[in-house]
Amino acid sequence: MDFLNAEPFRIKVVEPIKKSTREEREQWIKEANYNVFKVKAENVYIDMLTDSGTSAMSNRQWAGIMMGDESYAGAKSFFNFVESVKDIMGFPFVQPTHQGRAADFIMAQLYGKKGGYVAVTEASWFTEERTKEIFDFWNEAYPEIDTIPNKIAQ
Repeated sequence: MDFLNAEPFRIKVVEPIKKSTREEREQWIKEANYNVFKVKAENVYIDMLTDSGTSAMSNRQWAGIMMGDESYAGAKSFFNFVESVKDIMGFPFVQPTHQGRAADFIMAQLYGKKGGYVAVTEASWFTEERTKEIFDFWNEAYPEIDTIPNKIAQ
């Protein structure tokens, strides 16, 4: 048996979670009609669906929160964010929005046009094959969702 190397960090925040048996997990996914969006979060041991709340924060991330200037206007953290995005992405302008489908919708309305920028996000279909239930749900909740090649062609 091969042993994994220890993680190169110390975990700073923990939250107790419950382990489950294979039988329990199989029952939960059947009850959810094999739709992972319908599985209760309390029954998820390792979340490989989302990027939200899936790992501990580093001591530097916590320090950033504690030292952050979160005043309404002109916050230091806002200007740091803008400069970081410009530096990393090379974009001349930055329009910050809150995480979520609403922000994707706003951005698509503002920039999703011929000659504009295309941002590929989680609001893209990565496959041509999907269940009718999933297709109907996302097309109702986010009608702009499409495959990446179709988004680029728009």
